[in-house]
Amino acid sequence: MQMVDRKQELTSGEIQVATLDIFKKFIEICNSQELHYYVAYGSLIGVVRHQGFIPWDDDLDIWMPRPDYNKLLQYFDNARHDTGSLVALHPSEDNLIPFLITRVSDTRYKQIGEYGDEIPQMGTFIDIYPLDGLRGNQDEALKENEDTYSLTMKYVHALNSDSFDRSAGQLKRILKKVRAAMMKSPAYYWRELCKRATVEEYEQAEYVSCKIWNDDNSCKVIDKKSDFGEGKLATFEGLQVRIPDNADAILQRIYGNYMKLPPEEERVGHHFYSIVSRGQK
Repeated sequence: MQMVDRKQELTSGEIQVATLDIFKKFIEICNSQELHYYVAYGSLIGVVRHQGFIPWDDDLDIWMPRPDYNKLLQYFDNARHDTGSLVALHPSEDNLIPFLITRVSDTRYKQIGEYGDEIPQMGTFIDIYPLDGLRGNQDEALKENEDTYSLTMKYVHALNSDSFDRSAGQLKRILKKVRAAMMKSPAYYWRELCKRATVEEYEQAEYVSCKIWNDDNSCKVIDKKSDFGEGKLATFEGLQVRIPDNADAILQRIYGNYMKLPPEEERVGHHFYSIVSRGQK
């Protein structure tokens, strides 16, 4: 990982300001294209508990229903649309990257560490998580969520990205490389995941989740699509933003008592990178 001059590195407050600029442009695009979105995860806690960023948070998370998510990608991929310094970084058959969501990145900045070492266009960003439909009743939907998580982990292991090995020793890196060589190609798992992420499946579903990019905990959590609904307006850093109709139920399922502040020693960001203005090293 590149070394960073601490005098050039953006502070967490400056990163929040730059991230908010991306969010403003994102909202403009959603409004102009009539796309649905909802503030998500820790950012949604920020809306409810702080009316803005969680003070120590270092990113911004968004959910989008699969139909709207696909339209957003089409918008960014269409050269006729002027998105300025913003790019939508997302996986495709020809560009298998270390995450299965979309990061809308501001290329005026440069991320050093984490994904920025592998994806040159990474700067400040917001994360866009697609909400996909789950099949069947609650038990069947939960099983599909967990099964899809297993498929996601196979993609991660087969890809064997450096981003997943930050703290790994040399022996562990070698073993991971051997495991990846024995698996099917990352493209195979990508195609299998795409089969589970369709507009039709979302439209027919009673239950939804971001099933293609879960973790050990979130793969055990699903929500009723009706909990998201049309969404309602709330305040985030002075902006009017859209949150789920039943944000409280969703947050309780994920975090439990989300209104309680964590211990002071846990009030830190959860990413491991630095941000500098583009051109600085």
